[in-house]
Amino acid sequence: MSNDQNVRIQELLEYIRNGRIMDAMREFYAEDVVMEEPAYGRTEGLAANLDREQGRIEEAYAGYRRAVELYNELLREFCREVGIRYIPLAEEYVEHSDRFIDICHVDSDGERLKAEIMAEHLVERIRASFEASTYAPAARPEGQ
Repeated sequence: MSNDQNVRIQELLEYIRNGRIMDAMREFYAEDVVMEEPAYGRTEGLAANLDREQGRIEEAYAGYRRAVELYNELLREFCREVGIRYIPLAEEYVEHSDRFIDICHVDSDGERLKAEIMAEHLVERIRASFEASTYAPAARPEGQ
């Protein structure tokens, strides 16, 4: 294998490691690519293969979303039972599904958005705790 081929393989693997399957297909597949899989049959051409892969991603994402919804239902109930505050991260994140780079990982903007959602809920909770608190600073002895 030539050095150039090895470099291209490493580039392809980097796309895949970063969850950028669609980008990898656009970059590395020829316009007349033919793919054949038992579950999907034969697909000819880059555009057709991109459509097929996008459909698989959407199908996988829908299944993942349903699993997250079921998990969060159980988590909300558990939090209610034991008195732990539940932060509805997944529920508020739904409208930002474009931040996902694969079935469960998000890009850096997505990580920032998750942090903002959590911070908003935590600040709200901390503020409410302080407002409800009867805390008063201890009186300082004279001369201090």
